[in-house]
Amino acid sequence: MAIDDYVSQLKELKEQQYRSNEQARQDRDIERQHKEILLGFAFMAYSSEDSLRDVFEDLKRKDEKDVLKVLEVMNSIVK
Repeated sequence: MAIDDYVSQLKELKEQQYRSNEQARQDRDIERQHKEILLGFAFMAYSSEDSLRDVFEDLKRKDEKDVLKVLEVMNSIVK
């Protein structure tokens, strides 16, 4: 019986590790997507009118949560 318990604990630990690794991958993907969005806005800002450049400069001064809110709004406008 002890071997069965040991095997089941190992399986459970392996599943937890898999879920943890999967969550880490998702977090990295989200972070990469946010960086790509910010780079896209940076490109637009520096390649278009001064008003967009001003918006980007303002975004750089804000904290990350504010930037993400602005990006969500801008994304919904684009859709």
